[in-house]
Amino acid sequence: MSFGGSRDGGIPPPDDRKLLLDWMEWRPAESAPAQPERAEPPAPDVPTESFVAETATTRFANDAEPTQRIFVSGPTQRIFVPKPTPSTSAPKVTPPTQPTPMVGAWAPYGEPSTYPPPAPPPWPGAPGPRRADRFPILVGAAVVVILLAIGAATWALTIGPLKDWGSSDSNVAGGGSGSGTVTACATPPTMTPRSVSLTPSGLAVTVTATSPCADGDVLSNSATQVAVSSSSGLVASGSFDFSSTPIAIPGAGTAGRDITMTFPSGSYFGLPGPGVVGMSVSVDPVGTATTQELPAASASAPVSVSPSQTYVPAGTDTDQAVVQSLRAQAAADRTEILASSNNTWVAQLSSKQPGLVADGKAWTNQDILDEFASNYQRFSGTRLLWSDDWPVFSSSGWWVTITSQTFPSGQAAVSWCAQQGFDRDHCIGKLISSTSGPAGTTVYLP
Repeated sequence: MSFGGSRDGGIPPPDDRKLLLDWMEWRPAESAPAQPERAEPPAPDVPTESFVAETATTRFANDAEPTQRIFVSGPTQRIFVPKPTPSTSAPKVTPPTQPTPMVGAWAPYGEPSTYPPPAPPPWPGAPGPRRADRFPILVGAAVVVILLAIGAATWALTIGPLKDWGSSDSNVAGGGSGSGTVTACATPPTMTPRSVSLTPSGLAVTVTATSPCADGDVLSNSATQVAVSSSSGLVASGSFDFSSTPIAIPGAGTAGRDITMTFPSGSYFGLPGPGVVGMSVSVDPVGTATTQELPAASASAPVSVSPSQTYVPAGTDTDQAVVQSLRAQAAADRTEILASSNNTWVAQLSSKQPGLVADGKAWTNQDILDEFASNYQRFSGTRLLWSDDWPVFSSSGWWVTITSQTFPSGQAAVSWCAQQGFDRDHCIGKLISSTSGPAGTTVYLP
């Protein structure tokens, strides 16, 4: 390969450091990449940083022997071409020899490992993950959050700081000290009458009970004596056994707890009046208490009880109490009749006086009261008359029970008696009048 002329032709050597070989064209800019520098000294056959000899052999057209030309380049180029032996064949260029690695430098630490190349960054506009791929993850995260919330709430309400939350509310309602219980009080509870009514089981007295103690009270005495009184005397009394079914009473400053005490026949001596004004209730536990503490939550719901034994307060004449009750009832009913049903027909159900022998017994004032109460319940209200107050009766000293229902005639009244199953000895038609005499005021069943 030649430059296009002979040496004598005056062609100067290339001044741009371009060397044309028989089979290649070489430029410094196209040289092999510079090798990274190493800390260890170079091998004997490796040029230093400051000088690199670039050797190439070429044969000019007029040369008899190959000519060796060495060009000096900058310190960053490391191209080594060994001097070839004379040959008639085309010259060969040996690739640069890489320095032999120094095994001793890394031998104590093992052979260097090969790191995989980093993943290429996504090209611009590459699609991101689909929303459908994220949906199961979102659902799973939501489920985990819900389960954690439920678990936290359960822990807080069972063993955590809110475990006494319900008890705290009960303590407020029950007037307890904050421990969730009511304890026995040395002072009996206060019972305020709310209503009195006749029931098939007896006289029902509803009271609101509260304890003077801040921690409430527990009724667990085996013999708690209760007496209900009015301005006219004793109304009802009895002894209650709370030992097997104790009752929790809320403390002072609360709404109290409603207790309905039903007194059966023989234990009540008065009848319900128009109200409870003037009524009072006394409580005296004389037995043995069995329970000192109850949950405050049980001190709010209404409860019903009945006496287990009869009890009459010392110095009380029960027969006199019954008479006073009968008189009070007759006086109240007279006022009612004169205001709304004077001179009308009614059905007369009974006429009794103490000592009367009828229906297999000698009647007492208590029996008369009980019979009146029974008829009162059966017919949704009856009225009691004292025969001395009404001129339509020919005899005095009789307690007469009549219906509150009125009828257009005496015959209509006895027809009603027959419908109720009465005979002529237990039900008649009677005209009640404050001005008429006995004549023509009575109709009997056939």
